[in-house]
Amino acid sequence: MPSLRTKSGAAWSPAIAAGKVAFKWGSGWVLPSTMKVKWGAGWVDTGYAGYPAAPINVGINYWDYNEVRIQWAAGSGGAPVAAWNVVQTDAAGNWLRSYDLGGSPSPAGYFPVNESTKYRFYVRSKGSTGLYSDWGAGSGVGASIGKPAVTTYTTETGTRPWSAAVSVNGYKDALVGYAVPTNRAVQTVRYQISAYAGFTSALSPYNNREIYRLSNSGQNERFSWLVQSIDTTVDVADYWGNTGITGMICRGTGWASGPATSNARATGTITVAGYETYQYQQAHTTAAVANAYW
Repeated sequence: MPSLRTKSGAAWSPAIAAGKVAFKWGSGWVLPSTMKVKWGAGWVDTGYAGYPAAPINVGINYWDYNEVRIQWAAGSGGAPVAAWNVVQTDAAGNWLRSYDLGGSPSPAGYFPVNESTKYRFYVRSKGSTGLYSDWGAGSGVGASIGKPAVTTYTTETGTRPWSAAVSVNGYKDALVGYAVPTNRAVQTVRYQISAYAGFTSALSPYNNREIYRLSNSGQNERFSWLVQSIDTTVDVADYWGNTGITGMICRGTGWASGPATSNARATGTITVAGYETYQYQQAHTTAAVANAYW
């Protein structure tokens, strides 16, 4: 293969390196891709190789939150293209990745990306001599990568009303009540008590049949000598349960000593009311941010 040289006086220059020739064309310079010389009636290839044509229509073919794919088309003219040089930079223009891709034009150029990060992408042609074209038209396209929606969960504690009732069938010294769970607070206790039997005559002495209120298994105030029914509500000021009992107890010799020995016992209902604590999962969602050009 001949080589391109110039003659100065009687001497010939060394072979001119690829890409080192430019011709003035109007007000600008043209870089030839090949050069031939006239030899007799025909033209002979000098072996000179110039620059390949720059690609065109550089753009983004596909993106998600993990990957960007670049597309382009081959430019016309120029030296033969041996590869396509595809470059990814950060937002400041620092090169992150550079690939030389052979074969047909795009879409090729598959680049990994990170969420909430900006990138730019460039494509140029590479000739067989290693010469690169200018960056293709559309190079420098910017992709601002967003992020998907994210949902996290926290464990929250809430309160809600609750109530419970227990039936009373009270006799002498027998505790009747409700065992309060540890996650519940008693605010009120309603006592609705009457005599099942045994009150057809006057009580004598007057303290032989009494009812005492209980809180956390401790005896509190006396309600009365039971000469008539009781229907009263007591505020117990947010008594938190620790498996203690809120209820009542019958005191005095006038009560039956056991459920099978006599009908002289108190009957009715004790209703406890308040609130309980409970845990639940609370969802917290951060909205997705879409990819965008910049």
